Amino acid sequence: MYQYPSKVITVYGYGVIFLIFNTSIVMSLRAWILFDRNPFVLAGLTFCCVSGAIGCMVIFQLDITRTEIIPNPVPDLITGCLTILPRRVSLVPYLIGLSLDTAIFLATLYRTWVLNRTGFRLPIIQCLMRDGLFYYVVNCASLLVSICLGLDEDLNNIALGSA
Repeated sequence: MYQYPSKVITVYGYGVIFLIFNTSIVMSLRAWILFDRNPFVLAGLTFCCVSGAIGCMVIFQLDITRTEIIPNPVPDLITGCLTILPRRVSLVPYLIGLSLDTAIFLATLYRTWVLNRTGFRLPIIQCLMRDGLFYYVVNCASLLVSICLGLDEDLNNIALGSA
């Protein structure tokens, strides 16, 4: 079915990087709005998002060069590409995404706390905090499951390919 497994893996990998980058941008915009659209905050958040995406791309390229593609012995039964991913490097993009989302969430939490203490309580601020918290919990749960399962050598390919 797949004649070019390395191309499929490359497209999938860059798709994951794009999703991590996209969700980081959404969280960054929430934090930037809470910081009164401060240009320095925007510059810092942009730097973090871009450096995180570049780091993920570099590590992904290292993964691609070290990935072993196994010929599929039963293509009628098992569809897709059979690979052996390098375990150490494969977890790093997930850790980058987790740390970036944590930093952005902590900035959002801090700014919401400061605004609430000064008496500046608007429903939109509460909504940004509530929705940001919900997103952060769900995203971190999926990333942590992938990271924990990725540490097991038997489940490494399944866990990292499912996040």
